[in-house]
Amino acid sequence: MYRLATKTLETKSDYQLPALDGLRGVAILLVITYHFGLLRFGWMGVGLFFALSGYLITRLLLETKPLPLGRYLGRFYWRRTLRIWPLYFGFVLAVMAVFWVTGWPSGAGEQFPWLATFTYNFYMGTEQQAGLQQVFHVLWSISTEEQYYLVWPIVVWLLPRRGIWIVAAALVVASPFIRAVEADWARELGVQVATDGKLIYYFPFGQVDAFAIGALIAVLPQGPWTRRPMRWGIGLCLPAVAVVLRQLFLALGPNGVPIPIHLGFPVNTTAEGFHIWGFTAGYLCFGGLLILALYAGPANLWRRFLIGSWLRFLGRISFGLYVFHWPLLLVMEQSWPLSDQLLLRMVQFLAFMGGLVALAAASYFGYESWFLRQKGRLFS
Repeated sequence: MYRLATKTLETKSDYQLPALDGLRGVAILLVITYHFGLLRFGWMGVGLFFALSGYLITRLLLETKPLPLGRYLGRFYWRRTLRIWPLYFGFVLAVMAVFWVTGWPSGAGEQFPWLATFTYNFYMGTEQQAGLQQVFHVLWSISTEEQYYLVWPIVVWLLPRRGIWIVAAALVVASPFIRAVEADWARELGVQVATDGKLIYYFPFGQVDAFAIGALIAVLPQGPWTRRPMRWGIGLCLPAVAVVLRQLFLALGPNGVPIPIHLGFPVNTTAEGFHIWGFTAGYLCFGGLLILALYAGPANLWRRFLIGSWLRFLGRISFGLYVFHWPLLLVMEQSWPLSDQLLLRMVQFLAFMGGLVALAAASYFGYESWFLRQKGRLFS
């Protein structure tokens, strides 16, 4: 049984669907355009990354489940370490070296222990620091993902497939209630209202439904969505569509409320209970888009868009794009501040993307790829 399992893993473990690389490309473009001030709902792209991670990690864990626990965990953590740690710690240590020599960016010494222990999301959720000194800003999501990796592999190994499905579904249902309790808990501890939404967004329970939705799709690969992907893809996006339509209704109503540029998906807010239902509405839609990417036919427009070579390329180097885009944007702001005119800002965006893609591609092909090639050296 063990030898059969390992032989199966050799042929399946590195398999990737091209459409999933395209979905990563969509996620990173959402995040970058949000930070560039172009799409104010683009912060949700981080949730799309989490949903993808939940799907891929669960699928890989299910493939390796026949292995003994030590080899199962060793293989998983070996491969995750090679994917994340070289670029993550390479970037952190490079910035820290600059800090130790020049004292910039201020606060880096205080942040380093949080970064080194993958607890930076807790720091971001409770601290008030912002602006040009916050070079490590986007790395909070890496901490959230690493915390997920500590728990979910054990859940998958211990439970039968049906049990995994039940746990994942329960997490999706419970997530809004967990965030509501988290908000009340924060207020009782005296956290300022202004940071209430930040705490919920950055803390791991604020994002658990994104991971769980991806895991749910992975654990039931022969579910109804494989037979009717369009129906499920559109159906899961309906809550998010309802949020946008609500904003249009308010704008067209007698009070004439302007349509917000975030289209009903603001970040770091508890207004109107968004922290309870808003995250889940967006993440369910990401689950729908994931189902279409996996199971829609070759004629489906969304799937054809995802397998475009340029988008797949961005998805392939998306980790570097994610890590580098924020500090590069901070540097750009010093010499070429973002314009208030949309046309000029688009020109700035294209120039920025050119430099960013070159940097991330150099990192991927000249640095990260060497570590990725070592994945099969141990626990193969």
